[in-house]
Amino acid sequence: MSGVTVKVDDSKFQSAMERYIRDFDMAVDEVVITQHRLLSQEAVRALPPKSKSRGIKNINRSLGNAASPLNPRDWDTEPIRDMVHTQNITALEAVFQRIPRRRGWRVRRFTPDLHINTKVRGRVKKSKRIAVVPLNQWKNYQERLHNRPGLLKGSIVDGVIRFGGRAPKWITNHRAAGFTLDQRDRKNPRIITESKLSYSGRYRWAVQRLGQARKRKALGDLRRRADRAAKENGL
Repeated sequence: MSGVTVKVDDSKFQSAMERYIRDFDMAVDEVVITQHRLLSQEAVRALPPKSKSRGIKNINRSLGNAASPLNPRDWDTEPIRDMVHTQNITALEAVFQRIPRRRGWRVRRFTPDLHINTKVRGRVKKSKRIAVVPLNQWKNYQERLHNRPGLLKGSIVDGVIRFGGRAPKWITNHRAAGFTLDQRDRKNPRIITESKLSYSGRYRWAVQRLGQARKRKALGDLRRRADRAAKENGL
């Protein structure tokens, strides 16, 4: 599946652009750049998460559902603390069968695959009832994930930054996760920004709907310009 793409280039929109550019002496670069930047900004705002803090919260919930870390300090009895510290998985699973709230849980050594392979649409929404050791490996992985809340947004932010827009650093840090094709030298000039992230393709329809809304806004703006020009010329 290809990544999400930001563009406004259908034939109706292009023909309208060409007509208004010709009739009202508008610079094609101005129109194409402005509309692409605006659509990119709208797409960046629409893609999850709504904020960095919300993204980190979602990460913690998803990771915790996939693999719940065992901390020796959380246990009152020395034998269980030792089992956690020494990563004695067999003994821990036997103990868990005698603890009502842990009965049926499995114990595993943590690897990122425990999280990655259980995600559905980017998240683990229900607890997998898996406890993991050692704690430090789980924490190291969690810290890496905490640097990624803006990855999806950042994969299309190049269409904003390249043409004079701005975005928060937690998003622009991931600008390299996408790319922009500047094709203003074509007969039908256009600009395309595309995400390199394979999973971004699930948001393609949402961005396409934004593109249709942006087209309507742009055409409305051009019509208002035409009306103003006509009034100024006494037409």
